[in-house]
Formats: sequence, C-alpha cells, structure tokens
Amino acid sequence: MPSSTASALLALAAAACSFVALPAAAQGAVTVTASRAPLPAAQLAADLVVIDADRIRNSGADSIEDLLRREAGLQLSRNGGPGQNVSLLIRGSAAVNTVVLIDGVRIGSATLGLAQLEGLSLAQVERIEVLRGPGSSLHGADAVGGVVQIFTRRGAGAPAASLRLAGGGYGAQASSAQAGGSAGAFDLAATLSRESQRGVSALRPGDAFGNFNPDRDGFTRRSAQAQLGLQPAAGQRLSLRLAASKLDAQYDASEFLPPSFAQDSSADFRNRLDTRLVAAEHQARWSQQWATQLLLSDTDEDLASGGRQTDR
Repeated sequence: MPSSTASALLALAAAACSFVALPAAAQGAVTVTASRAPLPAAQLAADLVVIDADRIRNSGADSIEDLLRREAGLQLSRNGGPGQNVSLLIRGSAAVNTVVLIDGVRIGSATLGLAQLEGLSLAQVERIEVLRGPGSSLHGADAVGGVVQIFTRRGAGAPAASLRLAGGGYGAQASSAQAGGSAGAFDLAATLSRESQRGVSALRPGDAFGNFNPDRDGFTRRSAQAQLGLQPAAGQRLSLRLAASKLDAQYDASEFLPPSFAQDSSADFRNRLDTRLVAAEHQARWSQQWATQLLLSDTDEDLASGGRQTDR
C-alpha cells in the first residue's frame, strides 16, 4: 500500500472515531454541536440556539435560509431570488468562516468555498443547532464565525405518514410527503419534497452591465432523505443516512462567444446543482462517563452553470 494512501486511511480513522467523556446525568434538551457530546443546553457556556421541530412548524418559513435569517447574530446574503446562492454570516464573520453540518457531516462547495444552503430543503429538517461564536477548537479552523448543524428526520413512535401541499404568489408551489416510525429495534424516516417558483426577472431593465433579460428567473428544487436506524443492544445505535437534492435555478448574465465575442444576454442562464450525502454511523454509550462515535461519510456535489455554453 502506498504511504500516502496509508496516511490518508489513518487520518480518516483518527478523525472518524472519537471517545467522549460524558456527565453522569442529563436533564432537559440535549444538544451536541457546542461540545461534540450529548449535553443538556443548561450546562453549556457557549451561545447555542436550538430551532426545534415546533419552532420550524410554527415559523411559516419556506426555506432554511428564511428560517435562519430570523435569529439574532445571523445575516444572510442571497445573490438574487429564491434558489440563488446564499451566504451565511454569523456575528459579522465572513461566510467562509461558518461551518455547516448535516447530522455531523460537513458540507461545502468545491467552487464557492462555502455551504450551498439553497440546495437543501426545509422539509427534511427535524431541528437546527446554531453555535454563535468561535467553534474552531471542535470543528476546524474555518469555524471561527460559528457552526450550523442541521439534523434530518428520525423515525420514532408508531408508524405514520403525512402529506403537505402549499401554494403562493409568482407561481410558488411546495409539496412534501413524509413517513416514518419505529418497530422493535428498528426505526425509519423518509421524506420526498418538491418546491418551485416561476419568479420574476432577476435584473431590472437598464442594468449597468447589460445583463438584463426579461424572462422570469424561477427555480425548481427536488429532494429526498431517508434514515434507517437499528439498536442492537442497550445504549448502541447503528444508522444509515441518505440525502439527495436537485436544484435548477435561473439567473441573468451575459456570454461573449466566438466568432464575434459580442455581449449576448439572451440565453436562458441556469445553475443546475446536484448534491448527494451518504453516511453510516455507530454510536455507543459504554458507561455513564464514556461513549464512542464512529462516522463514515461521503458527499458529492455537481454544479453545471451557464447559458449556451456551460461550465461544470
């Protein structure tokens, strides 16, 4: 085995397996982002915000970015209408200084250097924890601004299913189907969702850069999420998590193509973003003081952007 491959495997094993000392008792809401271990919120010194399922349901928010912008200390900048690139800034730090996790798995962008929240659907979210302030000692050097951890749905209770339909202005439509529950040692949760909007033109007439196009710049986002869990013994849980989304968002821009290289803004410019996440995890609590977590994950992002000529 080449030395570089062996080193990579050792680094992966060291990063994936962590041993955590736990307090003897836990009361109240349990959080994990601020300490990397299950702790009640009352015992944390860090500034942590928990947006639970009830708050999400009662908020009326139509996207993750719309939900987060309502929290103090969080600012969002979106490059256009719904479906366009979103930058999240915590306490004035740059967007690249905010780490975004999904069930403990770091997500990011190979092109922008920051998590592309516009590719995620609120329908698959169970709760969100926001660590406002430096989290670099636990989550890496790029977490000097803060950490946002998104937890997807997990099956619990008697098997049940639900369907949600919504509509709004500018041709906005949203639909989602959810099913889940637990039986014996197994639990399962799954979500399918679709959101779309015809939108309006991203730019006004007379744009200073000549990029105006009178077409509507809308978006369509499809997503799927599933989590399967197994408790082989007391205090242990094995889980397999899958998540995928497809985003097709229109925008206005210009091309300078041969042979004339003249400015042309008439094309139907689009961002087509496909994301995928697969994770397998084993959690075990061996005693009141010790627990282990082993996480193996893989994420993939594919972005095709442009009009007549596409960059990938």
